[in-house]
Amino acid sequence: DLRERKHELMNAIAAQLSDAEIEALAKYWSERPAGGTLAADARKAAAVASDVAFPADFPANFVVYRTSEDPESRTITRDWANRAALDAARAGQPLPLAATIVVETLAAKSEAGKLVAEKPVSYVVFAARAGWGERIPALLRNGDWQFGAFAPERGAQRLKNQATCLACHKPQAAKSFLFTYDELAAFAKKSAETRAK
Repeated sequence: DLRERKHELMNAIAAQLSDAEIEALAKYWSERPAGGTLAADARKAAAVASDVAFPADFPANFVVYRTSEDPESRTITRDWANRAALDAARAGQPLPLAATIVVETLAAKSEAGKLVAEKPVSYVVFAARAGWGERIPALLRNGDWQFGAFAPERGAQRLKNQATCLACHKPQAAKSFLFTYDELAAFAKKSAETRAK
């Protein structure tokens, strides 16, 4: 059964299929002639490229809503959200096209038993623009949301194929495809209450 095989990308896609669709796929592939590996050009053509650029207003117009530490790898991860994301999450609404999430990973050193951030290692940007989902296959589409990966200098896009990101986040459709939506909403509500006091 396709749903029992373990593969990060394919499991997310197979979870969306009905039993009848899985049977039809199995029949189709069983009737195909055996072949070799895909040529490099064919693999490149199948890749889902990203349209995401690094946000020019980061970090000035963003707020950290979540921080996590990994002592084993000596890294700290900070999740940032812009005002549009905060306002929507506070109201329990889907994130609008103007929303942007930036996940910053920093190298850290241990001081007195605590991790202290030293410098950025990488960034992942989660953003949407009107029409961005149109060229993405339906089984991978996250509305108009896409993912981008960037080096510390925040220059050129490094994510050559965002298919795995899209497949992983697809089951989170009810929460704007964002795993940390609940944490974002809780932070946004708490910060609003604090300002109101």
